[in-house]
Amino acid sequence: MLLAAGTARGDETATRTDRVAATIGAGSTFRLDNVSGDVIAVPGSQFAAVATVVVTADDRRRAEDILQKVRIVQLRNGNDFTIEARWPESRWILRRMDRGPATRRMVARCEDCRINARFEVTIPPGVTAVLGTVNGSVRVRDVDGDLRLSTVNGAVQATGVRRSLTAARWRPGRPRSPWGVGLLGGLAGAFWRPTGCCSDPLPWSPTSGGSAALAKV
Repeated sequence: MLLAAGTARGDETATRTDRVAATIGAGSTFRLDNVSGDVIAVPGSQFAAVATVVVTADDRRRAEDILQKVRIVQLRNGNDFTIEARWPESRWILRRMDRGPATRRMVARCEDCRINARFEVTIPPGVTAVLGTVNGSVRVRDVDGDLRLSTVNGAVQATGVRRSLTAARWRPGRPRSPWGVGLLGGLAGAFWRPTGCCSDPLPWSPTSGGSAALAKV
């Protein structure tokens, strides 16, 4: 997953909408890796994804130039189908945090712009959804499949959960501890204390049908 960096002072924007259609059946896994922007997932009989990309820069020409370089990449490996948002001017760096081993991490840089990609995906029954973003929220409604949801800066919200759910909000350099593990059929009611994340345990309070909201802390 990419880490986003960079700010912009301009207010000129350029927008593009990408649509992705693919054949994904029950037993398959769909993965979505976003950088900056929300991820919204709803149920449906056929898979579909719509990415709305907005670039803000000091002038419109620069915004349009960056927009052309933003890539929505599709990858397939057997029953796994992946969509990745790739920002331009990115590079690999080595980081060492908390005296631990150095890790290789992709940093998405745009020193004079802001890039936002909002994904709206339709997920068929029986498909495992692995949805993540760095800056933004992940929201899922009534999806009939196993869910693995994560963000760095944002919220995770799942309603109408019907199968297992793992949701996490993590910080670079800290352990990625799940906030909720093994929610099956909406039957759960306990507390989790994410390692290195929060001073107090977080309540998991599903409603009828199974739902939970993990807010930004």
